[in-house]
Amino acid sequence: MPRPRPSSIALAVIVLAAAQAARAAPAAAPPLYPVDVRIELSRKAAGAMFHHGIGPSLLAPPNPSCSVTVGEQAGDAYGSAGRRMFRGGSPEAARLELAAVAADLDLDLDGWHAVVEHTLVLRSASGAELGRWVTKGRDRVEGLGENAIPRAFRGAAEKAAARFEASFAEPAGVARWLTDSGVALASAPRPGVPPDVPLVVSTPAPPPRVYAAYVDAGAGNIVATETKEGRVHEVLLPALALRVGVSMPWAFVQFARARTTGLVDKTGFEGGPLLRLSPNLDLKAGGGAHRVSVPDNKGATVASVFAAVHLVLPVKGGVWLRLGLEVRHDFGPSRLTRTEDGLGRYEAARGPSGWAFVGLDLGNPG
Repeated sequence: MPRPRPSSIALAVIVLAAAQAARAAPAAAPPLYPVDVRIELSRKAAGAMFHHGIGPSLLAPPNPSCSVTVGEQAGDAYGSAGRRMFRGGSPEAARLELAAVAADLDLDLDGWHAVVEHTLVLRSASGAELGRWVTKGRDRVEGLGENAIPRAFRGAAEKAAARFEASFAEPAGVARWLTDSGVALASAPRPGVPPDVPLVVSTPAPPPRVYAAYVDAGAGNIVATETKEGRVHEVLLPALALRVGVSMPWAFVQFARARTTGLVDKTGFEGGPLLRLSPNLDLKAGGGAHRVSVPDNKGATVASVFAAVHLVLPVKGGVWLRLGLEVRHDFGPSRLTRTEDGLGRYEAARGPSGWAFVGLDLGNPG
């Protein structure tokens, strides 16, 4: 009796393994609604884009600029939902059209969120409108990477599609059409996302900041009195500033320095009360003493009072992004001069000034 060749044995093993795998593979789940529906995107919806500019800004997250194809993301989300909900789309099938896609970014207590709104219309094979939906979804922007915003919009689209899936049979026209198509709505399985319950963001809010060290860098102006060619008038000198401090539940202390381009230098310490209006909004006010100097002068001590508001956004772990606005008033000495080639001089930097800051907060959960 001839021996079987090794190649024949290997082929038999492969065929047997494939048969066993086919028997073990679970059968595809039946659609929620055994009707033929073809999913389409309008030209407007398919081309929908969201453009994010360069941060930082109080009106947008400080992520790198990007353009998000929110229309394509919505098409992918409803394509996946359609495969769970319906049979294929024959030429005689009803048409589910994704008619419009809107997208925006929204600031909440736990940070920035991507928000989408989708308009969908179901029409019968004859073109009659059976139902219309406006679904919304939101997802948190996680981190400052270049993919954070596109990823959040994709998550928001998937949540909007889940809400549509849960509410599909609610319009009266859709319910009648399903019943006429032989779908027993009473026994039809329902998705697990209730349409009237807001979708909860999966990432929990970061712990509150109780004690924190922070560093801010900013720009603003210093008001100075200039005497030049016998004329005296006030000028705004552009300046850079640095703040390094520690915040506590109800107070703060900080080192402050501001410097113009080679003219006025201010260095000192400040402190005062701190009020946390929300997990992401700090209000502080205080005062301090500074040493002000200009070249060729010994300098003088001045007093300052100020108020500031900071928007503090979670980045990762205990790191927070700080965006701040500050107004202050300096009470300078009577005279602090610097001669400009014998033609003029700058006196004490005093009066009101405004500043904008961006920095990092290393929060310590209490």
